[in-house]
Amino acid sequence: MSKKAYARPQYKVKPAVIIIVAAIVFLFAAVIVLLQPTDQQRIYNAYDVGNSTIKKDHVFESISASKLAKLIEKGDPIVVFFGDPSCSVCVSEIGWYDQEFKDAGLVSELSVIYYVKFGSMTEASKQTLRDKFGMALTETPEVYYLNEGEIVSKRKDFTTGTMAGQIKAFFTLVKNDLQ
Repeated sequence: MSKKAYARPQYKVKPAVIIIVAAIVFLFAAVIVLLQPTDQQRIYNAYDVGNSTIKKDHVFESISASKLAKLIEKGDPIVVFFGDPSCSVCVSEIGWYDQEFKDAGLVSELSVIYYVKFGSMTEASKQTLRDKFGMALTETPEVYYLNEGEIVSKRKDFTTGTMAGQIKAFFTLVKNDLQ
């Protein structure tokens, strides 16, 4: 009896099968990407609790501390909100910032309020913003208006009247500075 060498089976995958599998993988990836909430939805979901008045079409846009520093150094006028969803004052005030920003007509001039999640900042990034730009960054919320790389106004500078009136006065100052 002669011994035949064992031949491994040859698998032949047709190109149509490869194309179908690749298409299915692509579709699953596309569905996963499309189902991810937008930045605007993430902020809304985080702050849509309790006594919050934030709207789905708010003007907040997330930004990292490092990107914020670069934006400030660029010199463009910006408003930045440092807050956290675990801060009850942030939750109760964020809707007012959105509304007063829109009422002051700042959407056409500044378009957004940059949002930095205070709880996600490293101590090093906080220290950088303190040292370079004089931000306190000790509690939340903290809101600043900066122009030409300098703090022009802080929300904390407005202490008379109601909270809504203070926020309105802050944005009135921003509007006047831009004119």
